[in-house]
Amino acid sequence: MHSWRHSPFLRPLVLGFVSLLLLASGVPVAQADGVPGPGQVTLEKTCTPLGGPYTPAGSVPPGGVLVCTVTMKLGAGTYPTLTVTDVVSGGGHASDTVVSALLQSDQLNRQVYLLGNESGACLTVCTVEFSYRIRAPSTLGCYRSISNGVYVDQAGVTGHLAVASDNFSVNCNATR
Repeated sequence: MHSWRHSPFLRPLVLGFVSLLLLASGVPVAQADGVPGPGQVTLEKTCTPLGGPYTPAGSVPPGGVLVCTVTMKLGAGTYPTLTVTDVVSGGGHASDTVVSALLQSDQLNRQVYLLGNESGACLTVCTVEFSYRIRAPSTLGCYRSISNGVYVDQAGVTGHLAVASDNFSVNCNATR
């Protein structure tokens, strides 16, 4: 029996049909150029030490300040309220690792900060930026790893729509 996978005529026809079926189903299709497709959300996060990098790379001294920028891109569509939060893990309490955003919860080694709520319609692609600062703890010792993640959530949707993270370490020997 001759399989359709080996037929030079039927294979492109079947693959083309499957592609059209996906497009017609409303499943968001990722864009190759990094631009979110209709209904998609992308997130990028960068944090850099205030005044320039330290050695070793990825570290800051106790009390060092990081300047963070989060860029959220929304593909074409209408968005009910999207909540953007920053979660700091491994940095003690909020009084140890200070973030210039609205504190939502403060547990030992886990703080949640609200960066913003966004809603509305995008005709093509919308870009929203959030900027804030994180002060590394100076009360928790010289060698500490801090995990930092940003999440976009929508009420009624299971899981995160987008996630970005940036980790850093507190190092008493960090130098410029």
